[in-house]
Amino acid sequence: FPEVESLEVVDLESSVVEAARLLEDENNRLLDSPKVKVIIDDGRNYILTSQKKWPVIVSDATHPKSSDSWVLYTREFYRTVKEHLTDDAVFVQWLPIHGLSPTEYRIVVRTMQSVFPHTSIWLSHGINETGVHVGYTLLAATPQRLAIDAAAWQHRLSGPAVARDLRPWGLDSPVGWWETFVCAEDALRQWVGEGPVNTDDLPFTQYRTRYSRGEECTLATFRPALESIWPYLTNTGNQSQSAHLKDRLALHGRANRLMLAGRTADALALLPEDPKIRRCRQNEAVGLRYTLALAEHHRDNARVLAWLAHTVTSRPGGSDLGLALYERVLALEPDHAQAHNNLGVALVRRGNLARAVEHYRRALEAEPRYARAHNNLAVALMQRGELERAVDHLRRALRIEPDYAEAHDNLGIALAAQGRYEDAIAHHRRALAISPDVAETHSNLSMALARQGRLAEAISGFERALEIAPDSAKNHFNLGIALAGRGELDRASEHFRQALRIQPDYEAAQRALARALHEQAQRSGAPSAHSPLGGDALPAP
Repeated sequence: FPEVESLEVVDLESSVVEAARLLEDENNRLLDSPKVKVIIDDGRNYILTSQKKWPVIVSDATHPKSSDSWVLYTREFYRTVKEHLTDDAVFVQWLPIHGLSPTEYRIVVRTMQSVFPHTSIWLSHGINETGVHVGYTLLAATPQRLAIDAAAWQHRLSGPAVARDLRPWGLDSPVGWWETFVCAEDALRQWVGEGPVNTDDLPFTQYRTRYSRGEECTLATFRPALESIWPYLTNTGNQSQSAHLKDRLALHGRANRLMLAGRTADALALLPEDPKIRRCRQNEAVGLRYTLALAEHHRDNARVLAWLAHTVTSRPGGSDLGLALYERVLALEPDHAQAHNNLGVALVRRGNLARAVEHYRRALEAEPRYARAHNNLAVALMQRGELERAVDHLRRALRIEPDYAEAHDNLGIALAAQGRYEDAIAHHRRALAISPDVAETHSNLSMALARQGRLAEAISGFERALEIAPDSAKNHFNLGIALAGRGELDRASEHFRQALRIQPDYEAAQRALARALHEQAQRSGAPSAHSPLGGDALPAP
């Protein structure tokens, strides 16, 4: 970018400069540019003691839990940065998602937004050459509310050197860039909610605290926060150009949601020429070959094989390899509890409940306080109709891990299946208090509420589930049933149609739509081409 007059790179570790020399093909020989000045110093201290103000500051710190960089994720640091920005400046904070719970991630975002109210969040993700789906986020603080000049952005990307660097990742076009957008300040503030912030005296995210409980952040964590970038774009061209751009953004948004859900093949079907998705699809195959080669190299190392099996089992085409690796682990270490548990999970996916139950039991024999194995055994027992035994194992899991959200949710399902709806609702609510953005839990809670006749609450819960996972045919169907139960046939019919758009062979939705249309026709007194096919109730969770 010719308008960049100078670039100061501040790093505490001098070996980073040596590493940059080894990566000159990737960084375009950055260190040879006369515009670049490298300073070996503490980044925060360098800003604090400087009299300068900058138009852009980028903080590319290691991790909020890292001993050398937690100080770059506190309110005091952000205040220091703000004091050293020009009036029209932008501040960007790199924020990883691994090693943080969703609650901890929100603490960091909330901390930044407490100083920079006009913060937006951007998520870059993809499948690397090892077949692993990885991602990171950028928090971007602007001096005013986010507003993006589409034509100016296109112009900045049009330079040959810039386009050449970005083209392999599909980032050489504005739409490619904008599909990384998650949300801007209002939606972000709502998603983050109220809660603590990091300070120098009390950096919550540096330590393991009550905010660390639950599962780690994943790419799916961000699905509930996604909003369209369209309202933040200006100068989008004439009416025809604007309509075309809006359609492209919607298409890329759908593909991005599919990618976040791990559905690379479906995303590629939507955008078959997209270079990023094509590369990710290729890397899925490359990653399986890579894992197979690693497994052969470490064929007598149970610990490494167990890790490889875990990483590969849920990938497209990785099921057979994962099962074989777990079998190899158990041949080396017959009492490997994690391998027994994870093999059970893989067998459930294949419908082999009997063998799965056997492996869950072996896991618990090896490690009786293995909460996840208790939970997984309970799920398998529920599928076999053994509800009392399932409830017993879920209660054991919760005695071991009281904040195990998935076990609370599954206990709610088991209790609802026994007709104990009040107890079920309490456990679903407890699960949501721990992990509030799990669509399946919102749906399960709504099912229990609907069975008690509390349809207004159930509808609200199904709507929340669809905000998180809008491509769920089941939740569109269930919301339609609940709306029909309240006589809201127009809205119910639309959700039945949505379910059928997502899953055209969904027979229950076909019947429900036919019945809703028939009843609408009867109410209006018009002749109906649809005959009632019998009522549909909410399915068992």
